[in-house]
Formats: sequence, structure tokens, C-alpha cells
Amino acid sequence: GLEAAGEALPQIRRAVADLPLGVLFRVKEVKAREVDQAETSTEFRRAMLVGMSALIVAAGAALVVNLTMMLAEERRPRLAVLRALGLTRRGLVTLSVLEGALYSLVAAAVGTGLGLLAGRVVAERFAEAFARFQGGDVDLVFVYSVRAETLAAGFAAGALITLGTVWLAARRTSRLSIPSAIRNLPEP
Repeated sequence: GLEAAGEALPQIRRAVADLPLGVLFRVKEVKAREVDQAETSTEFRRAMLVGMSALIVAAGAALVVNLTMMLAEERRPRLAVLRALGLTRRGLVTLSVLEGALYSLVAAAVGTGLGLLAGRVVAERFAEAFARFQGGDVDLVFVYSVRAETLAAGFAAGALITLGTVWLAARRTSRLSIPSAIRNLPEP
């Protein structure tokens, strides 16, 4: 309707200007202003949601780092025995990364599923809050939509963050002192 109204605007202005002088009418582009406001507020909401998502990703990455480091510390004696039996540092890192790859795929799948549910809840809550704030006179509707590209990007990002964290932890753990790690003593 906005495009048709824009095309008809000059004709409407001429028709209003031709009215007798006693009748005072003004032509306002209300719908165009509402569309501009809706686009501006959508940009703000998108920035806010991206910011919230970045915080969630940072918290998730911190959780993965902590869990990986705790797991590596708990396994120190077993990893040291593998090193003493002849497994190289590179082999130890490879072993840890392969295990981490399995964890990262499962974590990415679970995270993607939970992200779908959380996105639905956030969209519904956001729509309710917006409706209460604006009242019933706004025809802006929130739509929850899922795109395959977004799911694939979320899955890949989650898997890569987890895998990268496991790789860094495995490199750190591979530098262990074999005698102190077997006895579960602190690193010298």
C-alpha cells in the first residue's frame, strides 16, 4: 500500500489544493512515517538481540574453557601414562582433539536445538512486551522464522568454538611433566 500511496500522493495534493479556501485539509504521509519508524526500531532490536547473543556466546565459550580444563586436569595421570608408553605430544593433542570433535558435534546439535526453543520464547516475549508498550494501535507483527542458513551457521560456530577450545586445552595439557602427572602432583 505504501508504494501505491506514494504514486497517488501528487494527485491527492493537487485535489486538496483545488478545494475551496474555507476547507482546510493537509495531506500527511502517516504510513510512510510509520514504516520508517518500524525500520528504525527493527534495527535497534536487531542490535540489541545481537548484543545479547554475543554475551551468551561469551558465557558459553567460558563454560567450555572451564569444563575442558577441568577434564584435562582430572585426566592428567592417565594422559601421562599414555605419554610414558610412547605417545607423542602431537599424538596426545590429536587424541584429545578427536574426542573433542565428538563432543563439539553433540554440543553444537544440542545448542542448535536449544537455540531454536530459546529463540521462540524470546520472540514471543518480545512481541508481548512490544504490544503492551505500544498499545493496540500498531500493526507491526513479530514473526518467528527459522532459516536453514542461520541454523547451519549457529551449528558450525558452536562446533568450531568448542573444537578450538579443546585444541588449545590439549596443547596446554600435552606439555605436562610425566613423573609429576603420573603421581598427580603439581607441575614443577
